[in-house]
Amino acid sequence: MGTPFKNQKPASATALLAGGLFPHQAPSKPRLAGRRLKLFFDCLDRPKLDLIEYDANDRLPRKFGFLQRGCEDKTHSFTWSEMPVALSLFFLDYLCAGLAGKPFVSRRTPQTNTLGDAIVKSNGKLFELFVEYPPDGGLRSARLESIFKGDNVNGKNGPERSIFVQSEYLPPDCLEIFWERRPLTRDEVAPFTELFRKAWNLPPPSVVEFPAGEGKKPDAPKPEPEGKTPPPPPPTPPVAPEPTPATPEPAAPKPPPENATPNNEPPRPKVEPEPPALPRIDPGFFEIPESVGYWPDLAPLIELPFGEDDYLQWTIKNAFEGMLIMGRTGSGKTSGSGFTFAESFLKMGFGGLVLTVKKGEAGHWRRLCAHCGREKDLVVVSRGGFFKLNVLAYEAQHPGRSAGLSQNLTSFCRNLLRISSRSQRSQHSEEIWEQAGDELLNATFDLFLIGGGGVTFDRLAKFVSSAPTDKIPPTEEDWFKIPVFGAVLERAKRGIASAEDQRLVDKAVDYWCHYYPTLPARIRSSVTLGIYAMFDAFRGRDIPDLISGDTNMTPECIMSGLIVVLDLPLKEFGQAGLMVQSAWKYLFQTALERHQNLTGPKRRPVFLWEDEAQYFFSDHDHHFQDTARSSRVCRVVLTQNLSSFYKELGRDGVETANSVFGNLNTKVFHNNSHPETNEWAAKHFGSEIHMRQTYSHAPPPPARDFFDGLRQSIDPPNTTSVSAAEHWEYAVRPEEFNKLRTGGPENNYLVDAYITWMGLSAENDRHFTKMAFLQNPKL
Repeated sequence: MGTPFKNQKPASATALLAGGLFPHQAPSKPRLAGRRLKLFFDCLDRPKLDLIEYDANDRLPRKFGFLQRGCEDKTHSFTWSEMPVALSLFFLDYLCAGLAGKPFVSRRTPQTNTLGDAIVKSNGKLFELFVEYPPDGGLRSARLESIFKGDNVNGKNGPERSIFVQSEYLPPDCLEIFWERRPLTRDEVAPFTELFRKAWNLPPPSVVEFPAGEGKKPDAPKPEPEGKTPPPPPPTPPVAPEPTPATPEPAAPKPPPENATPNNEPPRPKVEPEPPALPRIDPGFFEIPESVGYWPDLAPLIELPFGEDDYLQWTIKNAFEGMLIMGRTGSGKTSGSGFTFAESFLKMGFGGLVLTVKKGEAGHWRRLCAHCGREKDLVVVSRGGFFKLNVLAYEAQHPGRSAGLSQNLTSFCRNLLRISSRSQRSQHSEEIWEQAGDELLNATFDLFLIGGGGVTFDRLAKFVSSAPTDKIPPTEEDWFKIPVFGAVLERAKRGIASAEDQRLVDKAVDYWCHYYPTLPARIRSSVTLGIYAMFDAFRGRDIPDLISGDTNMTPECIMSGLIVVLDLPLKEFGQAGLMVQSAWKYLFQTALERHQNLTGPKRRPVFLWEDEAQYFFSDHDHHFQDTARSSRVCRVVLTQNLSSFYKELGRDGVETANSVFGNLNTKVFHNNSHPETNEWAAKHFGSEIHMRQTYSHAPPPPARDFFDGLRQSIDPPNTTSVSAAEHWEYAVRPEEFNKLRTGGPENNYLVDAYITWMGLSAENDRHFTKMAFLQNPKL
């Protein structure tokens, strides 16, 4: 078996994912520094250790140790023998003990002896695995003594031989376990360990004795002499009864029931049990580890052939200025120029977020990442998958002064609401509807945040749907009696902890009980139903688990080098896929803007890939593109033609789409049969002066006599005149776009396109040029 790691960097970008096993624990310093021990198992019926990878740190790419079963490189190869079994069981037990919050020591087992013998060999495979390379490029050094400690580790087998891990150097959260290339979750580690023991006929773990302190000799139990029984345990001392007071104290008055109210107030509905609060996101998921890469703005990403011996350089700076790729279905925009630019991003180490519309796009990106050596940095978010982002918890808990504000949650939902109403062809986009929707969302989020408990789309939808739109309660107390709705109001009242909380609750109650009833019935009904429909899109089968549960993936992970593909294509998941992907896009954009202070060539660039981008367009895109360069992000917009944007964006589609296109500097035009798009592209390339010749031909004059006619037949008179004049014409005529090659074997896998960007100087000082992109038939 050949090793897949040659000329590849370690999967350092997945560093934050290990926190999924310890979601409520601050990440250790070794984990933040990039130290990892990864065990890869395969064979579903009889799990075997296939690969061991040890990353000492994330400072030097391609410098890490690994062993692989049957590897062609014999220095990294091992056979399935006692040592892999011992090493697997040792670290699986160590991880299980860490999940239980206890240290771990292995003593007096065949596995302990096998592992101890392997540690002793200074030139063995275990020695070659645990090697660190210093940042200054100095000599490497093995870290076996830094990892393994115990009693009589280097000695002969015996009852006193024990081994444990120095958790300060390699804590449990630095371990990652993969089975069939899928990372195990916290709940799967212990069952997998039991399965491993059963598959290899290993005894169950004995009573674990933990050392008093790392580096100290653990106390071993003393064996009893044969033939003797252990002494009985000492008797338990009797417990003296507590003295009874001579004079009974008067009974304390019982507290009023939980939902009791003073005599002058009507009883309020019983407060239902509160669901768990918003799950806390591991702070490590908000951090961006310092990168060792270097990406100056003028570094070339692509060199496009120009003339015979020259190249045009498309740089990182050009990428930050945005890209538009247009072409009809089958024109090769994805497999031609799209492949070329995406390949350059991946090979340069960009992180990226990929939105999907059609089935099969996730598979395309899997093949593309494997082609570029980035398969270990690929994360696919899919229904029922491992990777999740609680979008409301993320918006409420992200670092910065804006976290947890109802106005930010309202902006997030407003962005989604506009996309939702547009996709459902709702015409309620006037300012009065938007203002009414913002007021309703602000009042709702204030109640939920102050009342505590889980803020989920499911609970928000139930709250909004229970708000009356026909028969409005006459008094404030009647609002508190409404099922579901009144319980939220009651919890907010009980959750007041400060004067500011009191002000916000009073403001929210005043909105619902006094302002909301005064809204015109048409607006009140439309706004409530529109917001409910947007919330409801997040409640489909398996969708809440993706966006309302625990979090093990955040936009900051993309900025650390991951490529996140949202495998929820619109053609398959419809409105739910649109809402989840739009939520990811918005949070990714705002996270980039929040980290704009991290500038300079050492900050890793990222890309946002939007195929059929008209579906995902939002009003926030205008502001986002304005600051894309300082955010070090390349936004790639792919679409078929102008009308697809115009139709999707509604009445103001022309101005809005043209504004979007105007902010995208690099433009690529493939084969297209849409006249309006071709005319627009031709105008974009401009006009040039061409010399046009005009030919006129007059009939010969009639012959005056027989001899004149004979002369004209022998020497006809010249009746043709030629005139020349200068005319302005399109530099690229619209019909030229219909003639561009579309790839495939019939075109030798060549895809033609016209490309332009600001600063381009091609032949004849043109600001555009015609290119041929080569398809990869294997992708």
